[in-house]
Amino acid sequence: MTQPHFGTVFQTKLRSFRLSNHGQETDITAILVSTAQDAQAGNSINNPNRATILRAGLVLGKITATGKYKEYNNASGDGSEVAAAILMQDVDMLIPGTATPQDTGAVIATIGEFDQNQLIYLTGSSGLTGMQADFLAAGSHIVLRA
Repeated sequence: MTQPHFGTVFQTKLRSFRLSNHGQETDITAILVSTAQDAQAGNSINNPNRATILRAGLVLGKITATGKYKEYNNASGDGSEVAAAILMQDVDMLIPGTATPQDTGAVIATIGEFDQNQLIYLTGSSGLTGMQADFLAAGSHIVLRA
């Protein structure tokens, strides 16, 4: 899978978890940290490759020290405890042909309306109400709808 280059803006198609085209033109490319993992539980099926494959719809937090993104986890203390974006594409975190993870560019959304029941997030996170407050605190214009 060819990864996008950092700084390139991509137009993404309307995904089942995105409820409107509002904000679609503002999707950006960001760097996901190599240690990011897909949520094992939440509102989606389990992902047996959670350490290497991140699925579209994963709620992301932004690491304060680096500005890179990883899975949202409100028990973390590195900045990723604040929901900041939603991953808009499936991402393979491995260096092609190896079993070594790498920081990887991916398309994320920080604006738009999303189906809260289709998003992927860790069980035990602050819940949907807390997640909505986090998006606002992070400066994201993401609205969650049932």
